[in-house]
Amino acid sequence: MAIITKIESQKKSTDRVNIYVNNEFFMAIFAELVYNFNLKKGMEIEEEALKSLLKDEMYIKAKNKSLNILSKADQSEKKSKKNYLMNLKKILLIELLIF
Repeated sequence: MAIITKIESQKKSTDRVNIYVNNEFFMAIFAELVYNFNLKKGMEIEEEALKSLLKDEMYIKAKNKSLNILSKADQSEKKSKKNYLMNLKKILLIELLIF
């Protein structure tokens, strides 16, 4: 069991927050995940919940990256699929490293 000791907004990126577990920096996540997981200071959180949190964080990052790529220039379907698969592979690799 880990205890969330601090949740603070980032200075440069207001849509992200820093999470501290047991008085040590744990990770930076999107603020919407704090609401989705109902995270609060002093809350005990299990390892499975942390893994789920990290998985959702990686999903949002990959989605935002894909949308960013698509918004900048016209992309062919082949190039779009390639970029999507690269982002998906990164997420799966991170999940494997966590496991």
